[in-house]
Amino acid sequence: MLLRTLAVMTASLTLFASSTYAQDNVRPNALEADTWAVVFQVGQPISLRSFQGTIAVKHHTASDRAWRVGLGGSGNQSLNSQGGGVNITAQADYLIYPMPPREVNMYWGVGPSIGFTRNAQKQNAFEDIETQFRIGVGGLLGAEWFATEHISLFGEYGTSLTIRLQRETITTFDPQPSEVENTTTNLTFGTGATLGLNLYF
Repeated sequence: MLLRTLAVMTASLTLFASSTYAQDNVRPNALEADTWAVVFQVGQPISLRSFQGTIAVKHHTASDRAWRVGLGGSGNQSLNSQGGGVNITAQADYLIYPMPPREVNMYWGVGPSIGFTRNAQKQNAFEDIETQFRIGVGGLLGAEWFATEHISLFGEYGTSLTIRLQRETITTFDPQPSEVENTTTNLTFGTGATLGLNLYF
């Protein structure tokens, strides 16, 4: 449901951006060479038991070109067991803005990512620990709306191709400690939508 909501919001912003190209909607903004921005991005609502977000830095090498490098994380606390998980992802994107001096600007990008995930659950005499290492590449399509010259909101829809190395260790303690370990490697294709805020300086 959340992914669908974010996707609809991103698509709506993108369609609005497309409609502005048919009009003379030029507006001064911070999309200029050698400008920087701090980026805040979320993929789901933050709650007391789970969160997911990214903080990044963006640098425009030209008005229509930019690099964005960010570090994201998520965490959760299990409701029915002693355990939880953490996920960390680092990603770099090269962004292209075809028509930068607009109030609403469409852009697309591509870039690599690496990540690590650890989830653990423990119930009575049972413990399950899962770790995962990831490396991948992805593409994105987004739209950015400037509320002021230096503050903007954006929505993105992205796809990714990722190699995952996963290891699961299951331990039982009754009657005697016993451990089973499984390792798998797979290639996955994913999609997702995010919303965010840019603060330019």
